[in-house]
Amino acid sequence: MKRNQKPITQFQHGAFTLMELLVVIAIIAILAGILIPVVGRAKTKAKVAAARVEMAGLELAIKSYHNDYSRWPYPSDPVANSFGDLTFGYSEDPSDASGSFRDNSLLMRILMAEDPTRNPKKNIYIEPKESLLEDIDNRSGFPGVSISGRYHDPFGNPYIVSLDYNGDGNCTDAFYGQPGVTGNASIGLVESDLEYVLKGKAKGKVMIWTFGPDKESSSGEGAMDGDNADNILSWR
Repeated sequence: MKRNQKPITQFQHGAFTLMELLVVIAIIAILAGILIPVVGRAKTKAKVAAARVEMAGLELAIKSYHNDYSRWPYPSDPVANSFGDLTFGYSEDPSDASGSFRDNSLLMRILMAEDPTRNPKKNIYIEPKESLLEDIDNRSGFPGVSISGRYHDPFGNPYIVSLDYNGDGNCTDAFYGQPGVTGNASIGLVESDLEYVLKGKAKGKVMIWTFGPDKESSSGEGAMDGDNADNILSWR
């Protein structure tokens, strides 16, 4: 007898047609076009938030030093800005790359107990993350404290710090104190911030800021305009 032979069923898998493939590619491209900007904005917001946390830590370190020594953490040969206060990380003269108030490493060395003349107790007030990479120039670098000692935000901008050096109880930043930027050189804040000053939230002895995501600032524009619009400010 012949064995019953089961019929062999053949399955045919249909391949993508060129049109279907193009449709899939187009959908992927549209989704990528939607998601990439969203992810980019989320990363930027995360870096801004991280910068604010670092600025808060830096401000706390500065005030802790002041509590211990009854003076602000500035070098033995400070150079005041045009408003009588001290600014680290920003020079009023762009051509002056050697101004002692330009580099915040002078401030960081004191707070990190690397300057025994200004921190004889060797108290460590701040321990930010370190960057193993050297700075590119005076305006940009890599996040963290670089080999040269400059402290940069997550975007690579140097933190700019101003202290109430003249003791009038009101800190004026070298950049934000300019009338062309703020409209009020005696306070260093934009007019819309006056309500914060009256409430005592912004008027203080320490100001910290950075250039923000675009890594730019302009003394020819208002505090909330153009290149200055995305600057990250400790007092806002």
